[in-house]
Amino acid sequence: MSTFQGTPIPLGQVQTTYSDQMASALAGQLAKQRDINLADSVLINEADGIVCGLGVVATTDTAARRPGVNDISVALPTGSTQAADLAGVLIRPFTPMSNTADDARITDNRGGMILSAARVGGRIWVKAYGGCTALATAFWRVGSAATGNATPVGAFSGVAITSVTPATSATGTVTNSDVPADASTLKIGDVTYRFKETMASEQDIKLEATLDATMAHLVKVINGTSTEGVDCYAGTTTQEATLLAVYNSPVLSLTAITAGTAGNAIDLVETGTTMIVSAATLLGGAAASTATDTVSVTNCKWLTSATAGNLAILQIGS
Repeated sequence: MSTFQGTPIPLGQVQTTYSDQMASALAGQLAKQRDINLADSVLINEADGIVCGLGVVATTDTAARRPGVNDISVALPTGSTQAADLAGVLIRPFTPMSNTADDARITDNRGGMILSAARVGGRIWVKAYGGCTALATAFWRVGSAATGNATPVGAFSGVAITSVTPATSATGTVTNSDVPADASTLKIGDVTYRFKETMASEQDIKLEATLDATMAHLVKVINGTSTEGVDCYAGTTTQEATLLAVYNSPVLSLTAITAGTAGNAIDLVETGTTMIVSAATLLGGAAASTATDTVSVTNCKWLTSATAGNLAILQIGS
């Protein structure tokens, strides 16, 4: 009998170890294999591909993106996506494509399958960002305004994802080219200050021979640390409750103490030729705002509970 001398034919991966326990699930795997009947074939339309287990939106292609494939392509949601736009969840195939551990994805222009939201009762394992509670409604991340949150766009969470942008204070500047002329004025808010070599009345600021020395007096007055008779005339109005003044030669910077839009109404008006104000009022004050990056998907619910970042079963079309 002759002996085979050729090259063995590679048969691929062969299981060599066996366990008496069920293997742990992975994101994007069907919780019940029979739910494959609730799946649709799609084409991936996302430059970086789509990670399995994420929710996607679908588009009907008017021209085939690839000959001989389904005319439905899927992509990740955007900030304007609504709950009703959920087309389904990307199912994990036996051979997903990835160069990174725990990042099983299907690359752009490749075929995939979604557990369809148009059908009732499909069950799939997904990562529950933020944790989840069994039978509770799921939240689907559709935007990325909430910076600093690690939940990927398209992922599901048991809690809404929001971010609060704090209110900002209005600001303004006065740029000086020289020492102010005697008797020139600068209106800040409701107070008109007058620069005088010889102070004679309320709101007079001591005018010195140098710009920096003169501005130092004004900063002290605005910030409420002035000495009457030295920095200003007796009875001069301070504004420490309203403004913070900082001088970095040759620029005087003013910031509203209270953040929000009210500071945009603080006047800033000069006379003379040595001062240039940034605008007629302080600007840039904005109210606090809240951005919500998730939509409540009322036709989806969690079938199991999980702590943040762990897997749970999501039922679609419930």
